[in-house]
Amino acid sequence: MSFVDDLKAQFEEPRDTIKVTVSLNGKPYTFEFTQMEPKEWVVATRMFPVRKGFVMDMTFGYNLDDLVPVVAAQTGKRVDGDDREALTPDQWTNLFKAISGGELAKFCDAIFQLNETGPLTQIEELKKALAALSAGDSALPENSESPLADSADGNQQKSPPTSTTATV
Repeated sequence: MSFVDDLKAQFEEPRDTIKVTVSLNGKPYTFEFTQMEPKEWVVATRMFPVRKGFVMDMTFGYNLDDLVPVVAAQTGKRVDGDDREALTPDQWTNLFKAISGGELAKFCDAIFQLNETGPLTQIEELKKALAALSAGDSALPENSESPLADSADGNQQKSPPTSTTATV
């Protein structure tokens, strides 16, 4: 594929999602978060500057704790069977008040994975696979369609995951 073909294909691929299940009134509810467009993610992170003395903020350059409720409302939907339901801003506000700290952490983890660590991990995996391919690494099958078909570290996954479920 050419650069132009790869660029076009990138826009045709569905965005990664992660599902998180929380408990409300003794019942499980599942929410699905979708990866943001990169520019939207950067704009959102800039709305929440670093807090002094918070190592995680200083590491990534933004306040994840305040960012998550905003991004959750933009990218999250409640899962009801095969349907996805958008919540109102008031429903999101109330949900964040109702869930436990551990459940809130699961929302944070999902959003961070989708928009920060997930894309970086995919790039590193591609680099390793391309390096192994260019070095003629015997760990890669001769008939491999792409560097992602089999990675150099023995992971037999055909492509990066597009959906992950985290359950609380």
